[in-house]
Amino acid sequence: MVITQISKANIKPDYWNGGKTFQYFIYPIRAQYSAKDFDFRISVVQL
Repeated sequence: MVITQISKANIKPDYWNGGKTFQYFIYPIRAQYSAKDFDFRISVVQL
């Protein structure tokens, strides 16, 4: 298992109608949020 530390400062926000979101993880790894081809994702929303 590989563990990677990700800081919020290194993540570009995505904007949506409710605010902005910072994605920390998406699965499968090659999935894209914009394509909606992921099984699950972990993100933080700033309202």
